[in-house]
Amino acid sequence: MDLTDAPPTLTRTPTTVRGFQLPMDQLHRLPEAGGPLSEVDTSHMHRANIAAVEVDGRLVAYWPVWRAIHAEPLWVAEDWRNSPAVIRALLRELEHALDPLLQETGESVAFAIIGDADILASGRYAMRLGFQRVPGDLFYLMRTPDPDPVKG
Repeated sequence: MDLTDAPPTLTRTPTTVRGFQLPMDQLHRLPEAGGPLSEVDTSHMHRANIAAVEVDGRLVAYWPVWRAIHAEPLWVAEDWRNSPAVIRALLRELEHALDPLLQETGESVAFAIIGDADILASGRYAMRLGFQRVPGDLFYLMRTPDPDPVKG
């Protein structure tokens, strides 16, 4: 299936479809929808906005939006990639850079995007700091603010 293909057709007809923002005190409902958040600790989502959909009162879809710290791009010049001193210094300084941001924002999640061509070299460094590889492809959305937010 290509990403541009039409989504599969609905096999049953819902009685009531309701889109809403899932309140933080209802995070316990995520497992009823299944998916990637059904078996993970969601305690880090204390400030997320969660777009959600219920069908006939059952949660069937969600898409969380939250602020996160991004550590990217990770780069080490090719001729220094095998230098333990350079890598140790970089990792130490990244921890010094991350800690205050995580404390200041109250966030507990940080992301790092590492390109496919750099995964063997840079991925090792990120993993030494505790980053874990996430399956899937990265998608991004760039939205520009409305130039005239006050419309008459």
